[in-house]
Amino acid sequence: MPRISHSAALSDVLSQDRKCCGVVEEAAYRAQSKRANKPQPWIVLKFMVFVTLGIMGYAAYVYIGRLCVPFIKSRLDRRGTGIALLVVFLILFCWMLWSYARIIFTSPGYARDHVPTTHQPLSFRNPPPPSTFTDHSVRPVNINHFQEPLSNPRPSHKNEPSLSTTLESRLSPVDSVRGHSYEEILLRSGTEMTNSHAEEQRDSSVGVQDTNPASATVEKPVRKRHCWFMGNPSRPRTYVSRRPPTTAVLLAENRYCARDSVIKPYRAHHCRNCGTCVLKYDHHCPWIGQCVGARNHKFFLNFTQAAVVCCTYIFATLLVYTIHDAIVLDAEIDPQKVVIIALAGLFAIFTGTLTIAHTLLMLKSQTTIESMIIQGMKRRESESLNKAFSCCDFRGKWHIRREWDMEWGDLDTEANIWWLGSKRKGWEDVMGLNKLGWLLPIGRSLNDGLTYPVNPRFDDDGRWRRRSEWPSELR
Repeated sequence: MPRISHSAALSDVLSQDRKCCGVVEEAAYRAQSKRANKPQPWIVLKFMVFVTLGIMGYAAYVYIGRLCVPFIKSRLDRRGTGIALLVVFLILFCWMLWSYARIIFTSPGYARDHVPTTHQPLSFRNPPPPSTFTDHSVRPVNINHFQEPLSNPRPSHKNEPSLSTTLESRLSPVDSVRGHSYEEILLRSGTEMTNSHAEEQRDSSVGVQDTNPASATVEKPVRKRHCWFMGNPSRPRTYVSRRPPTTAVLLAENRYCARDSVIKPYRAHHCRNCGTCVLKYDHHCPWIGQCVGARNHKFFLNFTQAAVVCCTYIFATLLVYTIHDAIVLDAEIDPQKVVIIALAGLFAIFTGTLTIAHTLLMLKSQTTIESMIIQGMKRRESESLNKAFSCCDFRGKWHIRREWDMEWGDLDTEANIWWLGSKRKGWEDVMGLNKLGWLLPIGRSLNDGLTYPVNPRFDDDGRWRRRSEWPSELR
């Protein structure tokens, strides 16, 4: 009897613990859901702005007070050097402060200020036809079904079954209507790649398989184009194909944000940190306390340009004269100079990387989030080619990619729905026509963030088409 009573008491305690844990988890989930629909507190959003201004002020104090002023007050042969260092520093520092002020005080543009609220639109269009195969890029194939030439184009891309599945088409219905934050895209990319690896390990039919009828029975694929054979006749053969997106990204039902209850303008996305939809959303930057979008992307690049030049100047001059004084004059090393040298070098690398990255994005008419989607497709294609080819068969992989680009277009340009046709147009669309404004925070972008010309290589709904379906002058 005592044992039974003890067991019953222990069971009651465990049951109560489970209930308590369940209540706590439910409360945490509700609190998280409630916070997800609200922007971050103002102090959280702007905290790093004050940190950045503090770092700038401290760097100015050390450079002027501990390098330039002692030079000016020292022997006559160093006074000119101190004045020259101070003048150049003030010019670069004022350029950086001016650019930073423009980026933190210029709004990226919000959809709620330009688009009225509305109910979620209903879709009356038929979905694209289902894919013949499951979502894999490498499949066994019977070579008897590919004896006809590969150059016979089909009349319409819309009537063909598609082998493509993109990030957008894999999202849940709730996600697909509200837009995605920069952080959510990063999280989804990693999760999707993990899930795809797990599926491929469970599916024994994926990979290089024998196509001999005696050893494997393969269903006839409907699509006979975009297939490339690998291996010699004595080895199994497979094919790989490009999987273009089929999501109609321009349709209103695919641009609706349930959180703001608006139909997002082209290229707008919902930012979870700001709690609203941002025009031409690029990313949320904590260093400026807001998003980088259509109205302030130019000033963001102006700031990174000024920051990398100023930080490099501080790093180089402080390092040279600190080492010189320590070796030649046998002076003690100032620890505050060492701190600023380290910070200047770190931020020079950081802002330099941002400058290069965003310059390349502008030349391609892309934003960070759009580039991530394209890079995700490139990674999936690389994985498919790695399964079909040996790791050292670079020539074979290059030929396949070239054939894909000949059929569908280059992923970074022709397959970009917002590509303007040239690098210069993409640059001027963001940085403006004034060449002085390419370095200084003056002027504005050519586009207001509400309307964007669509690449004519896409159909009216925003679906990617084959080169054979493009306008004749673009083929």
